[in-house]
Amino acid sequence: MFMKSIFALLLLLLLVHPAFAQLTPDDIRIIREEVTKIVKAEIDVSETRMREYIDLKFDVQDTKFTSQDTKFTTEFEGLSRQLTIVVILVSGLIALIVVAIDIPQIIIARKQKGHEALEAEIRTLREKVELLEQTRLIGPN
Repeated sequence: MFMKSIFALLLLLLLVHPAFAQLTPDDIRIIREEVTKIVKAEIDVSETRMREYIDLKFDVQDTKFTSQDTKFTTEFEGLSRQLTIVVILVSGLIALIVVAIDIPQIIIARKQKGHEALEAEIRTLREKVELLEQTRLIGPN
């Protein structure tokens, strides 16, 4: 039994012996390179997952924006049609008001031109009558 214990102790010391060894600069460089490779690989995997997640979120948001854009476009087209109708109606009302006011003014102006011609003729005749009275060619009645 004692022999088995000593053998077990020696075996244990042989197994533990590499733990007390010193690392050389080449060993540290190799370990650093391996750790760097592992870390870079993990970072690449993480970045890939993050990009996929962000792309998925952007696709979802893009779909939402596209549907909102379609909805707004439809609403703006409807508003544009309504605005066009309102502009046409207002323009028509303005034209109707202008016509309703201008036509009577034109008629009145034409009648006044006719009256002015008659008044001018009356004035001319009065002047002639006065001239005749002055020359006493015509006697008073």
